Amino acid sequence: IGEGKEFFAKAINVDTGAKIGDLNGPTKKLLAIDIKEKPYKMILGGENYDIYVFEGVPFTFVKALHSHTNFVNQVLFNKSGSQFMSVSSDKSIIIHDS
Repeated sequence: IGEGKEFFAKAINVDTGAKIGDLNGPTKKLLAIDIKEKPYKMILGGENYDIYVFEGVPFTFVKALHSHTNFVNQVLFNKSGSQFMSVSSDKSIIIHDS
């Protein structure tokens, strides 16, 4: 996660270092990420006020959610992965279905 020139985020396998997805969609700095295992899902949030949902492996873009009017500071799956929450600088907490 960061302010890359080519990509704002890439998914890599920690054990092998192999790329397991280009996380296209974000256009500004990312501030939050959460990953749910089996089946793998990933959510990202950041400075462009949007939330990005990916499924994988390899991770592929599923959808973008435009729910906030300010930075998305935190995203977190529930235990089952059926829902996730997003917290924003617009002082809102939103529960989303995965």
